[in-house]
Amino acid sequence: MKNLYAKIALYHSKWVKLEKDKQNPYFKSMYMSLDNIVNTITPIFNEIWLVLYHTVDIDEWIKYVNSVLADPESGEKIESYFPIYGTDPQKVGSAIT
Repeated sequence: MKNLYAKIALYHSKWVKLEKDKQNPYFKSMYMSLDNIVNTITPIFNEIWLVLYHTVDIDEWIKYVNSVLADPESGEKIESYFPIYGTDPQKVGSAIT
């Protein structure tokens, strides 16, 4: 994990502030759009060779989103899992996003 942690530290040294760029009229609040987040962090990840990806998987009847931060050079990765409950397609799609 030494290489991956070094790249995470390098990412933090290049940290840029994410700005709230969209208005939520229902709650009358601002939020960061996914486009804004992706367009801000992707160039830095590309520069230092970090990859962030997500998959939707099923294990033992439980659906979950698997998020992976990986270093393609060393093969090291950090994973997290978020369970998705329910069968209603609208709610499942909302949970995934």
